[in-house]
Amino acid sequence: MSPRSKKRTLYGAVVGRLSPLPRGKLLDAGAGSGFLSKELAEIGFEVTAADIDRSFLRVEHPGIRFVEANFNGGTPFPEGAFDYIVCLEMIEHVENPFALLREFRRILRAGGTIIMSTPNILNIGSRLRFLLEGNYEYFKYPLPEWERDGTGSNLHVNPIRIHEMEYYFLKAGLAIDDVFTSRRKYGLRLLFPLELAIRIQSAVKVARSRRPREIDLTRLYRHILSDDLLYGEHLLVQARKENDPGT
Repeated sequence: MSPRSKKRTLYGAVVGRLSPLPRGKLLDAGAGSGFLSKELAEIGFEVTAADIDRSFLRVEHPGIRFVEANFNGGTPFPEGAFDYIVCLEMIEHVENPFALLREFRRILRAGGTIIMSTPNILNIGSRLRFLLEGNYEYFKYPLPEWERDGTGSNLHVNPIRIHEMEYYFLKAGLAIDDVFTSRRKYGLRLLFPLELAIRIQSAVKVARSRRPREIDLTRLYRHILSDDLLYGEHLLVQARKENDPGT
């Protein structure tokens, strides 16, 4: 599947999630070319597309406002400015994911929704690559050379599992409602012996975790062993900003 087709599949998953929800102000953080911004504007959202460089934008639409923003720092938006935030394939690029999620919480209204994605490094194909090469899928290049070659803005700095993603959201005060994927690559089922080994090892690990004074891994491995994470192309999280205590 071409990079453009992969993006279309990812965009489709997000639009499918947002389409039934009430319309409101939406931030497309790391909007890039702006094609997702355009789709969301066309179905009625009031979209602000934000990225580090306006030259990335390839679309025009009266329902889209573009703002330059470097997400390695703060953002120019006031507190509670958005009803929705969409951040696709960006968190792996930033220097401080904790700061990014805290900033998103600040500019999201109480009760607002955030959808975030990152490459799914826990799928079978990525695990096999790590076994053979010591590199996750999408994280196979040495970063100093990658940066020196002039593509530093596209550096994949942070390989993020569901473990880290949950923790980033927890520390930012955002409640996760769902974990899902964009597309399941069932061709990877050719690696069934590896899946079987993963399931056996996971069952042993979960059973041991239920002993006294251990941390129960049942909930975590329910995610890890789902088809969405074993075969999914992207790790997607949908979360919300809960009301602050006393409000």
